[in-house]
Amino acid sequence: TWWSPMIHRMLLIVVVLNTLITGPIIASILRRNENYFAHRNTSVESLDPESEFRILSCAYEPRHASGQLVLSASFGSSISPYLMHLVELPKRRRKAKLLYNQLEDGGQYSDEEDYGGNDVLEINEAVDSFTAQTRIRISQVKIVNTFANMYEDVCNAAEDFRVTIIFLPFHKHQRIDQRLENSKEGYRTTNQKILRHAPCSVGVLVHKNQTGFQLPVAAMLFFGGADDREALALSKRIGKNSNINLTVIRFLYAAKKEEESSPSSQSSSASSPMVGEPSRKVRVLRSLSRNHEIEIAKDNVFFEEFRLRYVTSGEVGLIERYVNNGIETLQVLREIMDSIEFSLFIVGKGSYGGSVMTTGLSDWEECPELGP
Repeated sequence: TWWSPMIHRMLLIVVVLNTLITGPIIASILRRNENYFAHRNTSVESLDPESEFRILSCAYEPRHASGQLVLSASFGSSISPYLMHLVELPKRRRKAKLLYNQLEDGGQYSDEEDYGGNDVLEINEAVDSFTAQTRIRISQVKIVNTFANMYEDVCNAAEDFRVTIIFLPFHKHQRIDQRLENSKEGYRTTNQKILRHAPCSVGVLVHKNQTGFQLPVAAMLFFGGADDREALALSKRIGKNSNINLTVIRFLYAAKKEEESSPSSQSSSASSPMVGEPSRKVRVLRSLSRNHEIEIAKDNVFFEEFRLRYVTSGEVGLIERYVNNGIETLQVLREIMDSIEFSLFIVGKGSYGGSVMTTGLSDWEECPELGP
């Protein structure tokens, strides 16, 4: 017959080799293309304003949840919001058999209180009230971990939920006398780790215990740079909300305007050729200057698109002011705030030593995670 022990052994060898070789090859290909399958295009700037907007709002306490819900309401109905309750893992966990024990007074003891039990009830009530008023459904998640490792859960959830931006609560809260007081130090360290490792954009919400779920008047401060473009892209979502009056305040460098309008500076720069081989320091300065000019060009293109789409249609207001330094910037802000009472400010973090229009403001900086 055609079926012989030799053929049987050959088929068995082929099956074994196929099993041993195919598995590692497929695993290698998947690892090599892991970035392709990962969550991509996570910036708000690259997202179509008409597409679904997925956000992950984090809360350590019920007061944080109320602020995050207020912010979620400002983006309108085209969002898919997730609210994540971050609970610190107790240092001493009780045994499972002590989950529900009868107390002497007849009540029940539950170690669920060590895992945000009372806070969960308050957050659930706030979410129910929010959904009833805004008709926006919130997906709730709770994670329990130490502050040292909590950032990993948040970053992994951002990838799993494919969110575009994470909103974190500020580590300080407002007291009755309007001053800010530090909360747990673990809040700040966790926020800083998320800012460093997050796979998407991150916003820090400084909430001043405002009641209700509406932000009637909002402002966006635009100085320029990648972070400000991201903040401006976020403002597009708020600008589409008819219940919010959004004003974009753009700060422009006054000296740059004078330089461009001066014919003598243009002719002198055009008639001054470089002689000799430039030094390494000069080459570095030229490279930085080119990068700065590229960023300015990106700012102008992106802002002009925003102006044509939202400002000319009347959906968003625009104020432009020319300043030379941080002192003049503060003066302009005070003048505007004296005439308009804003309930929300949107500001890009910016880079250290970036804009001359914020020069000197870093001297008063207490929290680097908020920027200069």
